[in-house]
Amino acid sequence: MRSRPIDPLDRRLLSRRLVVLAPLLALIAPAQAQVPSSAERAALASQFGFTVEDARRLGRGLIISKDAVPSLRNELAATAAVRLPAPLAIIAGLIRDGVTVSADPSVSAYRRIDEPAGRSSGAPPNDPMWAGMRFADSESEVRQLLEVEPGDSLNLSADEITTLGNAGRLRVGDSLNATVARAVASYQAILINRFRAYRDHGLAGLANYDRGDTVSSPAAQLREIDHSSSVPARLASIVRDLDRFPDASGVHADNYFYWKKTKVEGRSLFILSHVLVEEQPDAVLFAMREYYVGHTYNTLQQAGIVLPNGESSDLFIFNSTLTDRITGVFSSIARAIGQQRSRDALEAYLASLRGVSARFDARPLAQYP
Repeated sequence: MRSRPIDPLDRRLLSRRLVVLAPLLALIAPAQAQVPSSAERAALASQFGFTVEDARRLGRGLIISKDAVPSLRNELAATAAVRLPAPLAIIAGLIRDGVTVSADPSVSAYRRIDEPAGRSSGAPPNDPMWAGMRFADSESEVRQLLEVEPGDSLNLSADEITTLGNAGRLRVGDSLNATVARAVASYQAILINRFRAYRDHGLAGLANYDRGDTVSSPAAQLREIDHSSSVPARLASIVRDLDRFPDASGVHADNYFYWKKTKVEGRSLFILSHVLVEEQPDAVLFAMREYYVGHTYNTLQQAGIVLPNGESSDLFIFNSTLTDRITGVFSSIARAIGQQRSRDALEAYLASLRGVSARFDARPLAQYP
């Protein structure tokens, strides 16, 4: 079953509940939120490496970004900020409804995963929660499944490579179409099992990636950046909850899970994401971890804070992308290229996020297109 192509800026992909409540939330948000003082706002901006001039550019509606100090040799780190044209309560609702996942400019399908904890096997073929999480038989990415081997063409463990290789092997009496369908179904099962292992065990449930001559551990790398001194102090609590998941589940933040289909470097891939949201009197904190990525990079993690600013909101983000492709003989060149691409992608993501939030203002519901 093919997923229906979607527009990342299409508000219909978000909760109908949020659309109905948007005008009311916009009216009550200023009374509920404790607006930070100019000094507090400036102190927070400095934690992200931004200057007074950066703050002025933010106030003029520009997206600002800076390189951050990486804690790992395969990490691309950056901070960024954007002014969103919607009040804090609406931005909080959008984040809870998955906007940090759907605002990816290249996303073609996504869905929230509401499967209860503890379920460890089975997925009905027509279950709408999983049905779209498959490559179409005609997609060029299917060739990667049929020719799977250790390396960096796909992020898979040794056991997953064996399982997928067996499924994609042409058998006596089978047609090529049957082999392709079996490989696609096998990869879908790998994705579902990846989600379940993470949901139940957190970082301890993340299998390594078999690179052929070495093994890459996304869990170890994520633990390392969670304890990095580069993480802004105001984000420490939400990152700590992320690191402790599932042991700290529900202590400070609410947990949400998603899959999405997108494109990176021209290749389709599936990404599994974990989103935490914590609402405070004067801000909304969130973290979004892409704990499984099909290829190109290992994982991605961002933590952010949203501050009220009248009928608008200011979003500050710390973003880390972990990729084995910037290590090796030409690491300095690869890092420079990767860092620029990472910041470009981050700014495009924030521009998309700003476009989404612009559709939820204080207009009467009847005036929405």
